[in-house]
Amino acid sequence: KTLYGVVSPTDFPAVAALYDSSKSDRKALKKAINSSLASLPADERFDLVMDYLAKASHPESFYMVLAGTGSDKATDYLLARHAEGSRPASDALLTIRSLKVAPVLLEAASDDQTCLKTFADIVAEQVSDDSRKCEEYSKALDKAADPVVKNHILVLLGKIPSSRAFSIAGPYL
Repeated sequence: KTLYGVVSPTDFPAVAALYDSSKSDRKALKKAINSSLASLPADERFDLVMDYLAKASHPESFYMVLAGTGSDKATDYLLARHAEGSRPASDALLTIRSLKVAPVLLEAASDDQTCLKTFADIVAEQVSDDSRKCEEYSKALDKAADPVVKNHILVLLGKIPSSRAFSIAGPYL
């Protein structure tokens, strides 16, 4: 817990080695790793994590750290591992708020309705075309089983001033 406030980028290799070899709860170490990288630009964070990941004894344990770098390269790397069937990569992707991961969130929604809410929020934040928003919200409503999530999507859909949005929402009202 103490490492969190005192680590810097030069400490990353040592903290990463501790994280890699740890068998117990890694939350504090993950926090320390993220803290050690915090002052660096996203792509530099990505490069450091990838360098370590290449020699880690458990590379998949660094996928969450990689997701936290904020780099598009990290998202692309995790999407490729997800496509290969990597569950740790899929879990890491669920923490990234990017339109690139929206299909993964939609895919995961059948098991976890919070993914569907996150999907809808990402669409609201990052899609500017109202027609595309309608299309994406329609997909989300088709998968929405939780009434709270369904209402959330309907509220977002209601912010689109179009007859198409109204016709999509109609059956759910």
